[in-house]
Amino acid sequence: MAQSGVSELDVVNTAVAAAGFGLAAASLTWQSVTWRLSGSRAKAKVLKAAIQQTGTAYATLPVDEPWEEVGKFANQGFTRKALFLRVINTGRQPAQVERWMVRFPGKVRVGELNSPLGPSLPHRLEVGASASWGIELETLMPMVKQLCEKRGKKSVKVCIEVELGHDKTIRTRRRARLHPRL
Repeated sequence: MAQSGVSELDVVNTAVAAAGFGLAAASLTWQSVTWRLSGSRAKAKVLKAAIQQTGTAYATLPVDEPWEEVGKFANQGFTRKALFLRVINTGRQPAQVERWMVRFPGKVRVGELNSPLGPSLPHRLEVGASASWGIELETLMPMVKQLCEKRGKKSVKVCIEVELGHDKTIRTRRRARLHPRL
């Protein structure tokens, strides 16, 4: 007659198998996390700015500040309004910025070729480094006016897209509101 009970050896085998499965899952998770964190990782931030008339300096404010605050820099010679992009490499490997563009509602994107307001592209960002680029609002205003008229709106919200060297595109989380009469 066969025994129908579970032996002590079966219990031990099950416990060892469960512990092995748990250890394998933890190891796979750890490998995935370290692989993801070991490469380049970049963050993008959009800022409102004013450029000095001579083009030798700029002042920035957080994107949440109203454009009137940017206009207050005019009495100090900062008369040209702009949007600035700041890219920070927070990863463990260098990152390469290939290009960046202002992204309007829909699929419209506007960028500058050889912008004088930042390093030339492509630009290598070392670990922990950051770089900034800017685009003057006068460059963007024709598109802003056209989109506002087409959509019947008083303003449009834009973000900035950054294309990195390893075929990854990142966007600024916050958006800047642009009015045709800025």
